[in-house]
Amino acid sequence: MRIALIAPPWTPIPPPLYGGIESVVHLLATGFQDEGHEVLLYTTGDSTCPVPRAHVLEEAEGYRIGMAVPELRHLMHAYDTVQDFDIVHDHSVVGPLYSERFPDLNVVTTNHGPFERRAGRHLPADRPPGPAHRHLPRPARARAGHPHRPGHPPRGRRQDVPCGHR
Repeated sequence: MRIALIAPPWTPIPPPLYGGIESVVHLLATGFQDEGHEVLLYTTGDSTCPVPRAHVLEEAEGYRIGMAVPELRHLMHAYDTVQDFDIVHDHSVVGPLYSERFPDLNVVTTNHGPFERRAGRHLPADRPPGPAHRHLPRPARARAGHPHRPGHPPRGRRQDVPCGHR
């Protein structure tokens, strides 16, 4: 399977110091590749994760974390790059909203922080808030597991989880 991961533009992958989201993205990218999937990590140019990578920003933009312009620039280029992948796993904040421009693209999004109710009014009404699997056919949903908690399948049913974790 061809899997693209979109990391936030704030810290390189893997993170040189603290970076919880970036550590998760690194483990997913290397785990998917180890399992034989074709992986592309869309990140920043200073990332060193040992998988194929693409970027538009030469360096992580941590000093501008939360600003819309660098994140949107990163995401616009990312989504242009990953158009032909089977699944896109987006770990950014704005990406789930931007991905609505690509209704035929299979996108899995993970919200790594608290979900604020007031943000929910900006999400499409046909999607639940929080970590959501969107635009995926049923078999892909079953394989996706809980990408934000590698090795932990959704409650109530056992299923195969990517990266060889159990």
